[in-house]
Amino acid sequence: PTLDEICGRDDGSVELSEEFVDIMLKIIPYVHSGNTMTMHILSEEAEMDMLEFYELANKNIYKNPRALIRSMRLDQVAERLLATDDSVAKIALECGFVSPNYMMAKFYHRFKMTPQEFRQHNK
Repeated sequence: PTLDEICGRDDGSVELSEEFVDIMLKIIPYVHSGNTMTMHILSEEAEMDMLEFYELANKNIYKNPRALIRSMRLDQVAERLLATDDSVAKIALECGFVSPNYMMAKFYHRFKMTPQEFRQHNK
């Protein structure tokens, strides 16, 4: 049996929804703060109704977190591009990408500009 079958999902999807990734990126700083976490507090941080937040989390709980991790890594890349003069290749590898080319493709898809253009445009 597949993971979807085990978890009772029949849509075949194992990737996180874009909405879930966006919400997680909102609440991760709060989670890292070490403050008390409840579903009510996390839903407030996500700027969502608690029931909607719970349903969204429940729909994505057994899915592959790759999209969330990639998004967080791209945020790190963007921060490093602005904070350092390190090469794109060095930043890509230090931020956990398997290759600079893969990182540049994903970066362009998200930011609609190359890392070099991003650095020039935002400095």
